[in-house]
Amino acid sequence: IACASIISTIKLSTEDIQFAEKELQGVEYLTAVRKLLQNLPEHRGLSAGLLSGKSEFAAQLNTKQMEIDEDFRAIDKLDADYGQTLNTSSTLKQLKADWNNLKLQNQSLSITESVARHSAIMEDTRQFVTGIADASNLTLDPDLDSYYLMDLLVNRIPVLTDKMGLMRALGTEAINQQALSPELKDTLTTLRVYTSIATEGLAYALKSSFSANPDLKSRLSAQGDAAGRHLATYTNTVGELFSADLSQQDSASFFRDATQSINTTFELYDAASPVLADLLNQRADLLRANLYRLIAFSAIGLLIALAVGFYVITGLLRELKNTSKEFDYLAE
Repeated sequence: IACASIISTIKLSTEDIQFAEKELQGVEYLTAVRKLLQNLPEHRGLSAGLLSGKSEFAAQLNTKQMEIDEDFRAIDKLDADYGQTLNTSSTLKQLKADWNNLKLQNQSLSITESVARHSAIMEDTRQFVTGIADASNLTLDPDLDSYYLMDLLVNRIPVLTDKMGLMRALGTEAINQQALSPELKDTLTTLRVYTSIATEGLAYALKSSFSANPDLKSRLSAQGDAAGRHLATYTNTVGELFSADLSQQDSASFFRDATQSINTTFELYDAASPVLADLLNQRADLLRANLYRLIAFSAIGLLIALAVGFYVITGLLRELKNTSKEFDYLAE
């Protein structure tokens, strides 16, 4: 019974280590996909700027397009290692096909079509991120500090920055066309409200991770505070478009300022990702150390049991031998 219990405990400990190691694979994969989360919405905004009449966006658009191609090549390399384990290869293949089609057709589309096509790929990319988190056990993370950091990387920041990016694209379009239609105003109003709510969600995830592990505050609070300030400024800037004389606004400046705010949120992502990896490595190391101790103690216990058993058996054999001699003596 004792041996069966030890074997069961070793098996469970090994599974816990494998669980954490798979989470680390997920974090590594998500780190590569994170660039798509930043570059695809920026390509959407640059496309809106170009298609709404500002040729100065063309050079930036071509550069961003090459960056996205490079992003996919980097993901391909990781997928060669983890694609089968995380079940990502088929989804990645479809994402690349959709991107390549959009890349070829983008400048022949209307602004509305381009924004919609970009947004559809962004939605698929966020679903891709969620699938990676599910397949790598990240969404089942058992510790509160790492769980809330996972939530930040998988849910909070991707959704928030996409909505911010959509406001950037629509605001750029409005400034270039010097008109804010009622439909566009309603959309921007909805996006501003959503962004404010998502900002609160981001702050909640950070606060919760700090409550679970106060040591994280020194590593992430500065980036979190900076992201919050930029988000507040950005939503106010978008709101000012409603009453501004758009003919006096510069779309390139609006785009640049919006991008800076979005990039500040990604700086929080870049700070949180290695912290999450550190927590997972620490957990895996602790589990391994506990497993090694368990194996060592079990081995020592087994040796002691064997030694005691040997002593008892040799004692019994000695008694049996003496008893046999006494029987022989009586028989004579």
